[in-house]
Amino acid sequence: MNWDNLINYCKKNDYEPDEAIRLIKRYRHSWYFNGRRSWKMERFRMYAKERIQMKDNLYWGSKVDAVKNVVSTPEFQTKFKKSIYSNGDYDHIHILNQLVTDPRHQKDLKKAFNLEGSENII
Repeated sequence: MNWDNLINYCKKNDYEPDEAIRLIKRYRHSWYFNGRRSWKMERFRMYAKERIQMKDNLYWGSKVDAVKNVVSTPEFQTKFKKSIYSNGDYDHIHILNQLVTDPRHQKDLKKAFNLEGSENII
């Protein structure tokens, strides 16, 4: 994607420059796309992948076992270092387990399971 593509897209879809700028600002500053949510969804995706793998291997460990497996992976460590929280010392197992079991986050957790190919939360 380059500037010419963006300009052509805006012209093709009849976006005025002011409207295009307003939409970009709204998108960039939306709570939906902030770093905290992105990091949470990435952790949910890794957790969902681990739980599905546990199911496929017929090993039904607890949720905490899945969380421990996720936190111990190099993928988690690499992504954590790139996240907005990389300068802190956190108990990742405790935090991720809280997120996974909190009913307020079930909607996002279900999205992560859907992205990994499961219809329901395992």
